[in-house]
Parts: sequence; structure tokens; C-alpha cells
Amino acid sequence: EASGVETTAPPVATGARRQAAEHLAVVLEHADRFEPGEEALLRASYAYELFLLNELETAETEARHAVQPADALAGPLVLAEALATLVPLARLFDLWDGGASDMGRRAIELLGDDPPPELEATACVNLASDLVLVDQHGEAASWTERGLAAARRAGRKDLESLCLMYRATSKGWLGDPDGEADLREAIERAEALGAWDYAARGCHNMVGMLFRQARLAEVPPWIDRAVTDSEEAEFFSGLARARSMRGGLNLYRGRWDEAEAELRELTTADEPKVLSWLPLALLGRLLARRGNPEAAQVLARAEEAIAGLDDPQRLLTVRAARVEHAWLVGDDDEARALAGTTLDAIGSAYHPQLRGELLRYVKRAGGTSGPCDGCSLPYALALTGDFCGAADVWKAIDFPFEQALELADVGEPRAAAEAIAILDRLGACPAAERVRDRVDRRSAG
Repeated sequence: EASGVETTAPPVATGARRQAAEHLAVVLEHADRFEPGEEALLRASYAYELFLLNELETAETEARHAVQPADALAGPLVLAEALATLVPLARLFDLWDGGASDMGRRAIELLGDDPPPELEATACVNLASDLVLVDQHGEAASWTERGLAAARRAGRKDLESLCLMYRATSKGWLGDPDGEADLREAIERAEALGAWDYAARGCHNMVGMLFRQARLAEVPPWIDRAVTDSEEAEFFSGLARARSMRGGLNLYRGRWDEAEAELRELTTADEPKVLSWLPLALLGRLLARRGNPEAAQVLARAEEAIAGLDDPQRLLTVRAARVEHAWLVGDDDEARALAGTTLDAIGSAYHPQLRGELLRYVKRAGGTSGPCDGCSLPYALALTGDFCGAADVWKAIDFPFEQALELADVGEPRAAAEAIAILDRLGACPAAERVRDRVDRRSAG
């Protein structure tokens, strides 16, 4: 039988997660008294708590210790429980040959014909959450259905809400118009239950969904909600992600001092690289826009942080920042080449916002962008020559840097003057210089 160690932490009161982690640490001081399977489960639970607390270096150590004695475990359910617990960490720490999703599938294979429903629900939703990260939404949706049925048999309303969140997220990306409403409802259920870490994960998914669809004006309240829910849950790794999102929003809305202060706090030298890719990419982009020579080093750190990860979202986010940096420093050849290899790497993955941005920089750098199918509205407009329309969209959602770059391509003196004024106000010296050069060439011609 499975040991009874919780594979997914229940809702916690303030301070309780820290206490739970400390208790597990004390118990593991006597690991020699346990059977290998019991020790593995304890270490897996400890690693998961440390992950939530954002103590990632120790979390990785404990997770690896949990996986190592797998061959000595007493039975398949014990191994299934340990693996299911570790799936949320597996992609971060490269714990399993074949990847995190294979680890999750293995856990489910080991469940057998009549598994404990709580364990079954946990294994299914953790696998689904990993599949969502790599845009495998069809398979993710099927596992959430099984997980949802198991959670209901177990009477676990919190796990039920988590399954509903990932089912809704997958539905949204598969084109189901009910996906977004279902996600909102699932988040509300989790919050009503006090399952704050689950609610925070749902808010993260909502921000990602809205961002990919370029519905950026709707993002701020969901970021605030993710911050609040993460704080309630002591979900500090989730809090770091939400703060990165907030820093990114301030970047795009032209609040650069606020953005830089927050993003620098999240990119200190001792910050584990597994979660630093997003703040590094955002900070590097901001520094590039300001003409700070530190940008190249920061973006190199972001690229290093995603090395070896099979995650289109991370690849696109980092590469889009690097492409913009190349264009800002006048290296159009590098901008085109890097954008092209990145678009080839992601294939048909559905990322309308970042795909559109890369294609736009290809065009801006003097290349041929190709079809704009699947791009978000402002990029689709610009790629078809409607620079005024694109600028109007960016203005409506308060993205001044993007607005200015489209105004610069209108080809009229008044629009160019407005673009330069916006960029000067932002302190976007490299972009302003490129626009001035273009105006001078037009005047000379």
C-alpha cells in the first residue's frame, strides 16, 4: 500500500507550510530508521514543500535523493506516489530520463487497476500541469478528466478545483470558448476553499492565456490576485513568478523605474536559475531599451537558464528579448537570424503574441516576415502594413514603446515626431536614435 504521506499539500494557514517543512526536516534526520520507500516518500514531500517555499537548491537535493532509491521501493503504489509528488519539480531539475511528462506517465502506469482515488487525482493533474507547459493540451485535457473523477470519489474539493483549472486551461488553448469562464470559476472555487496555492496557479494560467491572446489590458488584476493568493499560501516560488509578471507589466506600460527595481530583486546572483529565466529576460529587455550595456550579459544568463528545457514559452520569451536587443544595437542580421531559428524551433505552437513580435522584428530588420496567420492583432496589422492601426491598438492598452515603433513606420513627419517624443520620454535612447536615423534618411532621399 501507499504510505499515506500526502502527495499534494492541503490548504495551509499562514506559517503552516514553513512548519510542515521544518517537521519533515526533523523526521528525515532519522532517515536510517525508515524503509527505502518510506524515506523516498518523505523526501519527495519535503522537496515539494521546499519548492513551494522557493528554497530551490535544497528542494533539488531532496528530490534527487527521493528518486535515487526507487529501485528498492517495496511496491508500485509507493513508487507511484513518490513520482507523482515530484512531477511539478521534474522539469525544473531534470529529474527523470525522458522528461517530466514521462515521469508523470510512469507514475500513472504504476497505479494499477484500483488505486487510491486521492493519489490517482494527484498523479493525473500533476501530469496534466506539465503537459500544459509544453502545449500538449489534448493529452492534458484527457488526464484532467480522469483526475477530476478521482478527486470527486476521494471527496477532495481542493484537488477537484485544481483539475478543473487545468481542464479549463487546456480547453481554452484547444479553442473551446468556455475555457476562460471555466478557469475563472475554478479559481473562485479554490479561493473559497482556502486552497490558495492552487488558486495562484490558476491565476498564473489566466495571465498566460490573456497575454498570449494580447488581451493585455485585462492582465493587471490577475497578477495582483496571483500575488495575494501566493502570499496566503506561502507559495513563494509562485510569488516570485507573479512578481516577475508584475515587473513585466510595468516594463510594457512604460513604468521602467518600478520595473527595474522589482526585476533586479528577482535576478540576484544567488537566485536559482530554474526560475530566473523570466525576470532575466524581462530585465534584459528593459536594459536594452534603456541602452544599458549590461543587457547583453543579463540576456546571456536568461539563455543559460533555459538551456536544455523543452518549453516553447520560455524559448520564445527569452529569444524575443534577444532579438529586440539585436535590433536596438543595430545588428539587423543577428535579429533576423535569431528570430528565424526560433520560429523554426517552435513550429506550429500557438503563441500569437510572441510569434507576432518575432515576425515584426524580422520585418523591422529588413527581412521578409512571411504570413501573419496566428499572430495577435497589433502585430497582424503591422505585418500587413497598417502601422496606424497597430499603433492605435498599442495606445489603447497603454504599451507606449510598441506604439512608438509603429508610429515610426507610418512614414509621416507628424507620426515620426510623436514616436520620437514618446521614446525620449521613456528614456528609450537606442530606439529613438534608430527612428531619428530613419527620418534623416527619408529627408535626405
